[in-house]
Amino acid sequence: MSESVGRKIATVTGWNIIEQPRISNGKSKLQKNFSKYCQIAKREAVLLIVDMDRPSKACPCPVALIEEWTGGNAIPPGMFFRIAVREVEAWLLADHEAMRNLLGGQPKLSSDPDNMEDPKRELLNLLKRVKKYVRDDVVRVSGSNLFQGVGYNAVLEKWVNDTWSPERAAQRSESLKRAFYRLHG
Repeated sequence: MSESVGRKIATVTGWNIIEQPRISNGKSKLQKNFSKYCQIAKREAVLLIVDMDRPSKACPCPVALIEEWTGGNAIPPGMFFRIAVREVEAWLLADHEAMRNLLGGQPKLSSDPDNMEDPKRELLNLLKRVKKYVRDDVVRVSGSNLFQGVGYNAVLEKWVNDTWSPERAAQRSESLKRAFYRLHG
């Protein structure tokens, strides 16, 4: 989802997007290759969005996560390294208008998604109540646990491209607001 959201933000803020292969194993692979992205950022702009996930003693906040990834080294000027607090799903949940369009009706939505403990779980809980033809693709239920279904990324990617607005979402998500305005220049 971070890739889709990043593309949408880049497009809205006027960036030219160069197609890159999709990255699997997300955050761990990005962190492993962080120095390579920094090298690329010396030649051209690089947008890297990662989830903060749950704070820990080793990484209690976005600043600590950046320190962990950079090893205290300066980030090149062409590197736009942004942290989604807690997860990029919080940024999705922050656009209430688009969420209502996706979910139908008037679902109860948080006014402060950055402070949700588990935004992805919240989104899955909301999605399990949508029309069956959508729900069966995006949510997988196993006992009392919810997981993303096989169509989670495809359905939400289309919704991000067609409906989700980073401008609206930035009104409710401070981490998105910082990312959006940093990219807007």
